[in-house]
Amino acid sequence: MKSILINGLNIGKLYPPYIIAELSGNHNNSIERAIKLIQEAKTNGASAVKIQTFTPDCLTLNTKDKGFLIDGGTWDGYNLYELYQKTQTPFEWHEKLFNFAKEIGITLFSSPFSPTSLEFLARFNPPAYKIASNELHDWKLVEEVAKKKKPILMSTGVATLEEIEKTIKLVRKTNNNEIIVLHCISNYPALSQNANIKTVAAIQKKFDVIVGFSDHTLGDISSCAAVTQGASVIEKHFTLDRSEGGPDSSFSIEPNELKALVAKCYETWECLGSVKYASKDQIEKNVKYVRQIWSYKKINKGEYFSWDNVKSIRGPFNSGGISTMKYNLVIGNSANQDIAINSPILLNYVKP
Repeated sequence: MKSILINGLNIGKLYPPYIIAELSGNHNNSIERAIKLIQEAKTNGASAVKIQTFTPDCLTLNTKDKGFLIDGGTWDGYNLYELYQKTQTPFEWHEKLFNFAKEIGITLFSSPFSPTSLEFLARFNPPAYKIASNELHDWKLVEEVAKKKKPILMSTGVATLEEIEKTIKLVRKTNNNEIIVLHCISNYPALSQNANIKTVAAIQKKFDVIVGFSDHTLGDISSCAAVTQGASVIEKHFTLDRSEGGPDSSFSIEPNELKALVAKCYETWECLGSVKYASKDQIEKNVKYVRQIWSYKKINKGEYFSWDNVKSIRGPFNSGGISTMKYNLVIGNSANQDIAINSPILLNYVKP
């Protein structure tokens, strides 16, 4: 897979990382805050903003049975229904959010969580869709999304290698090959030492897809590391100010951190360059001195070269001195002329 185009931007190894600011529930139930988040994402260099399209009823049951209660972590004490009530982006906001994103020139797309939310979302003609980690197993939803023939991003946080493989095959059966697979650790926050970033390169190699990283760690080191492993997409949860609270605030980055993340990921990508070794022209242009063999005593004609009368030094590149890589051409052979002290040993000074 060479590249995928989303709203005019190429995504792939030949292009700078595509940085997605994930709003999730960080709007804190305020459409004004959601709009401000989209604006700040644009201002601080994000390639796109992602929201989530669901209602609590399409995700879970309204029950407080023990199995539906969250025990520990960021959302300790909530039942699932309450959490999704708190974090949903209301359907009635969508039109305004899509229009605002278009107005300021940033891509907006979403994660649908049911066929109903997908059909609602399709009205706004988003340029891509995202499948969240827990929905990778919802093959009915995945299949319906794939049939939209738009780029499909899929997080792998709770999927085995076999499940990832089968889901990719399912998407490809719909003749949709616009697949981006995001390595993900579904802990909130995730620890950097558990990020297992090498998985990014392994996914790309095994499935021949564009890869990325949905990063729930704190900071930006893991994202930069993912870029070194071939990640073309980085997704980060985004908020205005962690101190203001919110369901995802503890593992989200703020505007200045988003700006730094974009800059660091771009610089990391630029550092990768391509496989390239120094040419003779580059050496002549950029390296003034290279190791070569010179006399450090006067050497008489017929005298044998040894490390007692010659040495390896950094000398002017254009001196003609024999490279120390070829010292076997010199040591043990004799001089065919007198050689002054502090002179480069030229090839024609050495008796064959």
